[in-house]
Amino acid sequence: MNETPPTSGKDPLSKTLREWKIEASLPPGFQAQVWRRIEAAETTRADVSFGAWLVSLMQGLVRPKFALAYVTALLMVGLTLGYWQSERRTAEWDSAMAGRYISAVDPLQQTR
Repeated sequence: MNETPPTSGKDPLSKTLREWKIEASLPPGFQAQVWRRIEAAETTRADVSFGAWLVSLMQGLVRPKFALAYVTALLMVGLTLGYWQSERRTAEWDSAMAGRYISAVDPLQQTR
């Protein structure tokens, strides 16, 4: 791999860039403001506990659209879990009833 050696000042752009000095000054209190912003960002990021989540949820429930979406989601989860539970119990009941029917028709037949 060939590397080009640095120019020895023959390039006018290199010469201009080396002579260029920044004369702008920072506004007063700039560094303190930067550190304040960094501390605020770390404090906000560090507060991810359950309590903070619960507070943000309660603040969101004040808005009607968010509250409606939350209640709808809870209702859908409840209906899904209820349906799943009823399907499981119905299957158990059907199996038990089939065994009882077989015993009623033929008492000598063994049931599970």
